[in-house]
Amino acid sequence: MIEYREIMDQDIPLIVSLFAEYLNGGESISESIREAWKHNELMGYIATEDGKPAGFLTMREGISFTYPHPALEKEIAGLVQGERIAYCDAILILPEYRCEGVAHRLAQSSRELLRRKGFVYYLSEIWVYPDGQAPSRPILETMGTLVWQKKIDMFYSELDAYDMTCPICGRKCLCGAWIDVMKL
Repeated sequence: MIEYREIMDQDIPLIVSLFAEYLNGGESISESIREAWKHNELMGYIATEDGKPAGFLTMREGISFTYPHPALEKEIAGLVQGERIAYCDAILILPEYRCEGVAHRLAQSSRELLRRKGFVYYLSEIWVYPDGQAPSRPILETMGTLVWQKKIDMFYSELDAYDMTCPICGRKCLCGAWIDVMKL
């Protein structure tokens, strides 16, 4: 049976290793996750079955992307006008648990956590692979009511400059992104 709970201290090393294996890796990512947790800036839910991970969804307060996009950050800040906003740091469902409802349950639990903490908006940066697939889009779109959206081709073209790798393209990323702002 799959269990769902808020992320705790003991989950951080696992999240760091899963991030490196399945998402965009690099020492800057690992350090960012550890530092965010240490300063109570990381929140979210993890799903486990018999002690092994099935998936997780992590979030942080503010407006941020995989690497800085100042004009876009300013545009979104103008939209939310000082209301509390959280962004999706990562969502990962291990392959053997995909299409089992894990992602939807993680999203539902995470949305409720944000509401309890007084957040008004949710920002998601949804990777669009070069072949057009955006696997996390159906799940992240359930986080609230869409109020703003923009698709940006080649969104991760500077990933290599930040010493990160794309799970699909490697060092020279060709992926785009859907940027969604939702009201919780």
